[in-house]
Amino acid sequence: MRTRMRNRMRNRMQAKQFSLNQRARAAGCRVGLAVGVAIAAIVVPPAAAAEPWKPMALASAPNLGADEIQFLTPARDGSLFVGTLKGVARLRGDAIEKVVESFGDAKAPPQPPKAWCIAELADGTLWVGHERGAVRQKGADRTNFLAGLQVAPIIEVRPGVLWAIAKQGNGAEKGLYRLEGEEWKRIPGSEKLPIEDMKRTSDGHVWLIVEGNGVLEADPAAEFSAAVHHLQGITVTTIHEDPAADGRPRTVWAGTWGRGLSSWDGKAWRSHLEKLKESSVLQIARDARGRIWVATSASGAFHAGPDLAAWKQELADDGSINLLVADRHGNVWVSGQQTGGLRRYDGAEWLPSLDSPLPIQCLADAPDGRLVAGGVLDGLHVLAKEAAPKPKAP
Repeated sequence: MRTRMRNRMRNRMQAKQFSLNQRARAAGCRVGLAVGVAIAAIVVPPAAAAEPWKPMALASAPNLGADEIQFLTPARDGSLFVGTLKGVARLRGDAIEKVVESFGDAKAPPQPPKAWCIAELADGTLWVGHERGAVRQKGADRTNFLAGLQVAPIIEVRPGVLWAIAKQGNGAEKGLYRLEGEEWKRIPGSEKLPIEDMKRTSDGHVWLIVEGNGVLEADPAAEFSAAVHHLQGITVTTIHEDPAADGRPRTVWAGTWGRGLSSWDGKAWRSHLEKLKESSVLQIARDARGRIWVATSASGAFHAGPDLAAWKQELADDGSINLLVADRHGNVWVSGQQTGGLRRYDGAEWLPSLDSPLPIQCLADAPDGRLVAGGVLDGLHVLAKEAAPKPKAP
């Protein structure tokens, strides 16, 4: 039963996937398996919990809007934005509040609001990227921009300065836009670049993944033409910044397709996992013990110590690991389509945590100390702060 359900859902997900970003997002917002599955078409049994996860699905929390969770993004007030295929909600304590229910103008009929990402500005303005544009919500005022385009991510590259990637529905045309006053405009010099994704790093630069041709490192304060082109000719799949700590320099990591992993220390690129020829690197994380972790599309996961001297493969039989998150306590969490649910590495072994036939889409180490998991079809699962597991001592 579980195998048939997983296979059925996998086929549906692959048919419906909106390829905005199969990697980590960002800033806590991972646009990954965008599932457009009719709830009535598949009966999802409640997830069993090896640890005391509290389910919060649409049936018991109607303000959630939908059970297909697309992203979990921390809000400035310590709550958590929850993006679904029917809008954006907010998890505050044990309550779920509606935030954005319609992506049309406030006076226009509502549109089906499939949310891909959110950006919150200091004045409380919300920008939500969705399947038909980017909606700005300021109090009761709501205005839609970039109508007809699929928008994600939207990032604040400098205070009050926003960049966004917008794509045609078939993904054939991709554009990099900047908000200028009340209008989004293509950034001069970027018009012919098929930009797939972007991430802002702590130095204020923006790293832009160019389809099939490396990454651009751009300074938003400078002309776009001054951007530095790294890893030319290589298909980059994800970018991760590793801050300086414990004697390690600040490092920018680039996951690739068929070329393993690359790291940039500000002076030179270094290659790792070069023999990883049949997989894409999907996510990268550094755990509390200083180990660097990599999730792949076909070869399980890998990790190495701070010196990067030796890499160890984990969960090879799982194949694709679509979620990898390191929490503040030192646990490493994974989920994949092969096994579903959530498992955690406690420093010595893999332990079941949330048993489900369905994979987990995203996991947030929330500001209030709780862990919040978003499922592809079964809503939220919340693990209380006092129940958060502690890993074994090194």
